[in-house]
Amino acid sequence: MRILRSIPLLALFFASVAFAAAAADFTLRDVNGQSVSLSSYRGKVVLVNFWATWCPPCRKYFPDFVEAHKKHADKGLVCVSVSMDKVWERGGDSKTRVLGFLKLQGATFPNFVSTDRDDDRLTERFGLGRSIPYQALLNKEGKRVWRSTDWQERDI
Repeated sequence: MRILRSIPLLALFFASVAFAAAAADFTLRDVNGQSVSLSSYRGKVVLVNFWATWCPPCRKYFPDFVEAHKKHADKGLVCVSVSMDKVWERGGDSKTRVLGFLKLQGATFPNFVSTDRDDDRLTERFGLGRSIPYQALLNKEGKRVWRSTDWQERDI
């Protein structure tokens, strides 16, 4: 998938871009239940992937996200995933599905879970809208400098 293969060039270019979208920050619970703020990654280029286990394109492209992490983490790229599987907070089998999927994919990067109340904040800060999979690249100041929504047309 071409976009993820181009991440080092994108990161170098966008990390210094002055005309970036407003700073994107959020605090979510990771899959271990710990609250973590995206601002804790300031000073690093961050690629955020929004996905869900019920989304076929998300499942299809997630291995490429894992590969991007493996390939570029040592160059300073931080990959972060945000599961949009909503019923996590209320229990049910989504927690089992999400954890099983992440384990199967070998996702060793930070993984977060969105809840219903997070939707408006994520939409506002990332321009997420109602479509996943969705990725956003944040520069070292935490500002969104790239986003992807048209997955069928991109070879990431």
